[in-house]
Amino acid sequence: MSDVTVSVLDPSVELRLHRLIGAFLAGYRNLNTRTAYLQQLHRWFAWCTTLQHPLTAR
Repeated sequence: MSDVTVSVLDPSVELRLHRLIGAFLAGYRNLNTRTAYLQQLHRWFAWCTTLQHPLTAR
C-alpha cells in the first residue's frame, strides 16, 4: 500500500480508527475480502482527511 498517503493523526484518534476498521473487517471470513476492504478503507480515509477529519464528518 505504498501509494496511500495518510496525514498524521492524534494517536488516540488513530487507535479509534484502527478499532473501527478491525470491528468492520471482523465480520468477513475470507482473507481476500478483508484485504481488499482494508486497502479501500485506507484509500477512503486518506481521501477523507484531505477534506475533513473522517471522525468529525456529519
